[in-house]
Amino acid sequence: MSKIMSRTLSEAARVRLAWMDAYRECGNAAQVCRHFSIPLRTFWRWRRRYDPFELATLECRKRGPRKAPRRTPWEDERRVLELKRQHPRWGREKIALLLAREGIRLSARTCGRILSRHGRSVPYRTRKRKAPKPRAKWAEIRLPGDLLQVDTKYVSLNGRRLFQYTAIDAVSRWRHAEIHPEQDMATTVRFLKAVRGCAPFSLKAMQTDNGHEFGRKVTAWCRCHGIQHVFSHKARPTENGRVERSHRTDEEEFWSVGGHGATVADLRRNFASYLSMYNNERPHWALKGRTPMQVLADYSTN
Repeated sequence: MSKIMSRTLSEAARVRLAWMDAYRECGNAAQVCRHFSIPLRTFWRWRRRYDPFELATLECRKRGPRKAPRRTPWEDERRVLELKRQHPRWGREKIALLLAREGIRLSARTCGRILSRHGRSVPYRTRKRKAPKPRAKWAEIRLPGDLLQVDTKYVSLNGRRLFQYTAIDAVSRWRHAEIHPEQDMATTVRFLKAVRGCAPFSLKAMQTDNGHEFGRKVTAWCRCHGIQHVFSHKARPTENGRVERSHRTDEEEFWSVGGHGATVADLRRNFASYLSMYNNERPHWALKGRTPMQVLADYSTN
């Protein structure tokens, strides 16, 4: 009979019923507690409450107060439900305003709890923010030099803070990078002059972030040399993904390895040899195992 009646019990009540059955068979409370790994005081508390003819006594009692003196009157709750029935798409704030017009002072939070308790709250589906359209026209980027991504990176040498300027071609992955002690527009212009002088292709467009080192002077220099200056959107590093990924490669294959030298001159020399290896020897999976110089040679041949 107890097995048949226990079908309507919760899982916790069934466990307590197993305690009582075991105690009825052995008659030793300590042995039952050791077997089920429960405190003796807990067992006796449920034993005193247990009624073999009413298995619901093994259920947990409600811990809430029997009387809620601050509970919202039923007339007010009914008015909230009526307004929700009349205006299904209105939220708790609008319902609270309508009640205030009628002289019923209920907060929007209280209205929301009433709607949730009666299952009348409607979950609103919010629209995800769409990513802005990239400002660089990727459909027109087909040849080396069509888009050059430029960015800076903080580096350290013996506690001294330096800046790595990096420029990478979006098509061939050819890169040029330099180490500078400052990060300003004048340094950026000098770096771009060096890139323009050593690049094996003509520059048509350049994409940067919105940093102060890429301000009006840099835009004016690009305009004088026929280079379009494109800015990426704020908090969208993926738009400048090629140069960001190259910085990760530098961190893994150069900066974390060590052996940078003791002076800035040694660092620049070692970094220049690493950059030469990057362009001429290192295979790139994005280029199907080829090097940037091999890609440039294929473009020049075709």
